[in-house]
Amino acid sequence: PQSLETAAGHHRFVWDLRHAPPPGIQRGYDIAATFGDTPSDPVGPFVHPGSYKVRLTSDGVVREASIEVRLDPRVDVPAQDIQMQTDYSLRLLKASENAQHLRDRIDSRLDNTPFDRRDPLLALRGRGEADNPNISYGSITVAEPGEETVVGLQEKLVYMLKILQSADARPTTTAIKAVDALRAELELLEARFTAIAGA
Repeated sequence: PQSLETAAGHHRFVWDLRHAPPPGIQRGYDIAATFGDTPSDPVGPFVHPGSYKVRLTSDGVVREASIEVRLDPRVDVPAQDIQMQTDYSLRLLKASENAQHLRDRIDSRLDNTPFDRRDPLLALRGRGEADNPNISYGSITVAEPGEETVVGLQEKLVYMLKILQSADARPTTTAIKAVDALRAELELLEARFTAIAGA
């Protein structure tokens, strides 16, 4: 739950039905945002339809209630397609979390590295913060072998997450290949960091 309020002995909670947003991305607004009415993004992927428990703890007393999350009844998509969408979206979210963890490790290493030996770490990290991509006007630019940066990969991971979450539909074969390729790229970046840190 995002918020919890108590009134007249009843408890009301508000949940946006999403996982936590991918970390390390500059928050912003879509070009079609309405002032004061559109939340900033990126946002996390929607939770999968199913049963969930809400737990309230007050003065040491724990109360639980079950809630059911259902797909919009107007959506006619096979359950296995929605499951695949959820699975690949969560893989992207996990990869985004791991990429931010790697960036934090690089930043920590940079703080303790002499200026004349920082270039390999800076080349691996990338400049500044990861931008918030707009899927309406953007695309993924493939980096040359060995030239991908953590910041650049974070932007691509969020871009693909937005693509997958833009409709209630089975991920395309192209999207699945892109997710797998981005996750493989993260492994290469982690290996590059290990090599640099061990040098």
